[in-house]
Amino acid sequence: MKTYYAVGVVTYTDDSVDDEEPYNGKEVYTVIVTANTRESGKNKAMQEISFAFDDDAFLEGVTKNVKITLDDFYETSEDARC
Repeated sequence: MKTYYAVGVVTYTDDSVDDEEPYNGKEVYTVIVTANTRESGKNKAMQEISFAFDDDAFLEGVTKNVKITLDDFYETSEDARC
């Protein structure tokens, strides 16, 4: 298995901040994943970023227009840290 480092950006709309004007926000997450192939590593990174954001969004009331993109993704060593 190979180890990959990923930087993901989550953009979203938060309706809980102000009823008149929703807040359009951006969060950045970094993860390290292990996978057999680069493509499966990207999928796993997207999934982990989604889980992390869902945990945060649940607390903040984020509900709409969630989009995740990987800004950076590369192979790294097994002892790498975020």
